[in-house]
Amino acid sequence: MGHNIVKELLEQGETEIYGLAFPNDPGVQGYQDNPCIHIVEGSLTDEESLRRFMAEADEDSYLIHAAGKVSVYRYADKATMEVNLQGTKNIVEEALRHPFRRFVYVSSVDALPQSKGGVVIDPSSFDPKRCLGVYGKSKALAGQYVLNACKEKGLPAVVVCPSALLGPNDPFCAPLNDALLRFCKGKIPALTPGGYDIADSRDVAKAIVNALHQGNVGECYLLTGTRLSVKELFGHFATVAQKKTPRLIVSFFPLYIAAPFSELLARIQKKRPLLSVLALHCLRLNPTYDSSKAKKDLGFSPREIDQTIADTIAYFQKTGRLS
Repeated sequence: MGHNIVKELLEQGETEIYGLAFPNDPGVQGYQDNPCIHIVEGSLTDEESLRRFMAEADEDSYLIHAAGKVSVYRYADKATMEVNLQGTKNIVEEALRHPFRRFVYVSSVDALPQSKGGVVIDPSSFDPKRCLGVYGKSKALAGQYVLNACKEKGLPAVVVCPSALLGPNDPFCAPLNDALLRFCKGKIPALTPGGYDIADSRDVAKAIVNALHQGNVGECYLLTGTRLSVKELFGHFATVAQKKTPRLIVSFFPLYIAAPFSELLARIQKKRPLLSVLALHCLRLNPTYDSSKAKKDLGFSPREIDQTIADTIAYFQKTGRLS
């Protein structure tokens, strides 16, 4: 997401961009030679580095908080809570010491109540008790902290909630991009039931940058794209990549049995699990989201899913991940 936000900022004519990154972060490679971009080493949990990061902020400055830690686990993930909640508290409190014109916080649809059926609309508040998994709870708590700071302390904040992201300019290969890459390499033997809402990361990035000048302070906006079943999504993958769709669809019952073992193995190997109970819950619920307010207020315009897939495959080829 960060790469597409920086790209969109440059395309919209920004000439002074400050970014916070871990020391020796491979994600900032290529930025060092751009005179418009200034990288400050640090983290959300290091308050001194946040002070250095915002040292140049003035009344013409804007702040985007898009950093976070994603977790596919339901419980016992202290690092995710520390980064997403305490990190957000740290950056909000430091931001309040500066005259930012606008603060855009990037939350997630996972911070919203998930239920089967019905339509999810833009929230006016967040309730972590109604969220699934430690990631959703941490983002809900952080989102409410931002809204409270807006209401009680005058933070000029806008909150956006993207759905699952697919798209190019992703050096770390987020879950959906990884699924597409594995499919193109013939490493997806079977599919699951259920589905999810998918948005192009570039369209989301553009709406985030637009939120610096558009939208209403104190409000939340859903940045969601195309709601697809897993079978439909891989049908699009197959059409664009000119490959065959896996015919086997494994039901939820054996997947729920296998998921805890997949999670345990991943924790031991310190890798992303191929299967998790939380992911299965999300696929099974698969709610519908209404992003009409973001389209109206932020100029959010989701592109066709096939174009996103084609551009992402081209990115894989360009970066040597796919020959």
